[in-house]
Amino acid sequence: MKDIKIFAGQQQLFSQQKENSGRPVTQTLFDMPLPLSRRTDPISSAEAERRLKISGRWNNQKLMVLRALEKHPGVTSAELSVAMDAKDRYLCSRRLPDLLKEGKVRKGPIRTCAVCGVGCVTWTVEGSSS
Repeated sequence: MKDIKIFAGQQQLFSQQKENSGRPVTQTLFDMPLPLSRRTDPISSAEAERRLKISGRWNNQKLMVLRALEKHPGVTSAELSVAMDAKDRYLCSRRLPDLLKEGKVRKGPIRTCAVCGVGCVTWTVEGSSS
Protein backbone atom coordinates (compact mmCIF):
# COMPACT_ATOMS: atom_id res chain seq x y z
CA MET A 1 0.00 0.00 0.00
CA LYS A 2 1.38 3.43 -0.78
CA ASP A 3 0.90 6.58 1.26
CA ILE A 4 -1.52 9.17 -0.06
CA LYS A 5 -0.74 12.84 0.34
CA ILE A 6 -3.57 15.35 -0.04
CA PHE A 7 -2.97 19.03 -0.64
CA ALA A 8 -5.59 21.69 0.07
CA GLY A 9 -7.57 22.78 -2.98
CA GLN A 10 -6.72 19.83 -5.22
CA GLN A 11 -9.63 18.09 -6.85
CA GLN A 12 -7.63 15.17 -8.22
CA LEU A 13 -8.44 11.55 -7.66
CA PHE A 14 -5.77 9.66 -5.80
CA SER A 15 -5.81 5.91 -5.69
CA GLN A 16 -4.26 3.12 -3.76
CA GLN A 17 -4.04 -0.54 -4.63
CA LYS A 18 -5.74 -3.15 -2.49
CA GLU A 19 -5.63 -6.87 -2.87
CA ASN A 20 -8.97 -8.56 -3.43
CA SER A 21 -8.97 -12.25 -4.23
CA GLY A 22 -5.52 -11.94 -5.78
CA ARG A 23 -6.56 -9.09 -8.12
CA PRO A 24 -5.60 -5.47 -7.49
CA VAL A 25 -8.56 -3.14 -7.01
CA THR A 26 -8.29 0.62 -7.32
CA GLN A 27 -9.98 2.61 -4.58
CA THR A 28 -10.45 6.34 -5.06
CA LEU A 29 -9.97 8.92 -2.37
CA PHE A 30 -13.72 9.49 -2.29
CA ASP A 31 -14.37 5.83 -1.38
CA MET A 32 -12.06 5.92 1.62
CA PRO A 33 -13.37 6.81 5.08
CA LEU A 34 -12.29 10.26 6.20
CA PRO A 35 -10.00 10.40 9.21
CA LEU A 36 -11.53 11.35 12.54
CA SER A 37 -8.37 13.02 13.79
CA ARG A 38 -6.79 16.10 12.26
CA ARG A 39 -3.28 16.26 10.90
CA THR A 40 -2.46 18.83 13.58
CA ASP A 41 -3.73 16.61 16.44
CA PRO A 42 -1.21 14.86 18.67
CA ILE A 43 -0.08 11.42 17.50
CA SER A 44 -2.10 9.91 20.36
CA SER A 45 -5.33 11.05 18.61
CA ALA A 46 -4.41 9.23 15.41
CA GLU A 47 -3.52 6.13 17.44
CA ALA A 48 -6.83 6.28 19.33
CA GLU A 49 -8.67 6.58 16.00
CA ARG A 50 -6.84 3.57 14.61
CA ARG A 51 -7.70 1.45 17.67
CA LEU A 52 -11.34 2.61 17.58
CA LYS A 53 -11.76 1.61 13.94
CA ILE A 54 -9.79 -1.64 14.05
CA SER A 55 -11.65 -2.87 17.13
CA GLY A 56 -15.03 -2.25 15.49
CA ARG A 57 -16.12 0.12 18.26
CA TRP A 58 -16.46 3.04 15.82
CA ASN A 59 -19.05 1.18 13.71
CA ASN A 60 -20.79 -0.18 16.82
CA GLN A 61 -21.05 3.30 18.32
CA LYS A 62 -22.47 4.72 15.08
CA LEU A 63 -25.06 1.94 14.94
CA MET A 64 -26.04 2.47 18.60
CA VAL A 65 -26.48 6.22 18.05
CA LEU A 66 -28.47 5.68 14.83
CA ARG A 67 -30.83 3.17 16.53
CA ALA A 68 -31.35 5.53 19.48
CA LEU A 69 -32.07 8.44 17.13
CA GLU A 70 -34.69 6.34 15.34
CA LYS A 71 -36.48 6.03 18.69
CA HIS A 72 -35.94 9.68 19.68
CA PRO A 73 -36.06 11.87 16.55
CA GLY A 74 -35.60 15.62 16.83
CA VAL A 75 -33.35 15.59 19.90
CA THR A 76 -30.02 17.27 20.54
CA SER A 77 -26.86 15.22 20.98
CA ALA A 78 -26.92 15.84 24.74
CA GLU A 79 -30.58 14.77 24.99
CA LEU A 80 -29.80 11.65 22.95
CA SER A 81 -26.91 10.82 25.29
CA VAL A 82 -29.29 11.03 28.25
CA ALA A 83 -31.93 8.94 26.45
CA MET A 84 -29.25 6.30 25.71
CA ASP A 85 -27.95 6.48 29.29
CA ALA A 86 -24.52 6.86 27.70
CA LYS A 87 -21.56 6.89 30.05
CA ASP A 88 -19.73 9.25 27.70
CA ARG A 89 -21.89 12.35 27.12
CA TYR A 90 -19.81 13.19 24.05
CA LEU A 91 -20.35 9.85 22.30
CA CYS A 92 -23.36 11.19 20.40
CA SER A 93 -21.64 14.51 19.72
CA ARG A 94 -18.82 12.63 18.01
CA ARG A 95 -20.80 10.01 16.09
CA LEU A 96 -23.66 12.17 14.78
CA PRO A 97 -21.33 14.17 12.47
CA ASP A 98 -19.87 10.86 11.25
CA LEU A 99 -23.40 9.68 10.43
CA LEU A 100 -24.12 13.04 8.77
CA LYS A 101 -21.10 12.58 6.45
CA GLU A 102 -22.46 9.14 5.55
CA GLY A 103 -25.90 10.63 4.76
CA LYS A 104 -27.68 8.62 7.45
CA VAL A 105 -28.84 11.55 9.59
CA ARG A 106 -29.68 15.19 9.00
CA LYS A 107 -29.55 18.31 11.09
CA GLY A 108 -32.79 19.87 12.22
CA PRO A 109 -33.60 23.27 13.67
CA ILE A 110 -31.66 24.75 16.57
CA ARG A 111 -33.59 24.88 19.83
CA THR A 112 -32.88 25.17 23.53
CA CYS A 113 -31.52 21.87 24.75
CA ALA A 114 -33.25 20.41 27.82
CA VAL A 115 -29.87 19.15 29.08
CA CYS A 116 -27.51 22.05 28.30
CA GLY A 117 -29.98 24.92 28.45
CA VAL A 118 -28.50 26.57 25.34
CA GLY A 119 -29.33 26.52 21.64
CA CYS A 120 -28.27 23.23 20.06
CA VAL A 121 -28.79 21.51 16.72
CA THR A 122 -31.44 18.81 16.65
CA TRP A 123 -30.93 15.56 14.73
CA THR A 124 -33.18 13.23 12.75
CA VAL A 125 -32.59 10.01 10.83
CA GLU A 126 -32.42 10.72 7.10
CA GLY A 127 -35.58 9.67 5.32
CA SER A 128 -37.79 9.76 8.41
CA SER A 129 -40.84 12.01 8.42
CA SER A 130 -39.95 13.66 11.76
